[in-house]
Amino acid sequence: MYSERFEEAIRRYWMVRKERTVRGGKQLDALTDLVAQIFVDEGFPEHSIQRGTSLELPGSIVLRRSGICS
Repeated sequence: MYSERFEEAIRRYWMVRKERTVRGGKQLDALTDLVAQIFVDEGFPEHSIQRGTSLELPGSIVLRRSGICS
């Protein structure tokens, strides 16, 4: 069911990467859309799925500053 969409998302990832230097995660948009659709299909409310540039991952800054993640 999702295999064709997954393959297309991966093709788009590499296409965007080859076209230019990408910042902001644009190369992952197709894959993000697919994963979000899978969650909706499995019963998660659409409003509970957050996407976009303003999304903050808790603790990620602390890990970078502490030297755990580079």
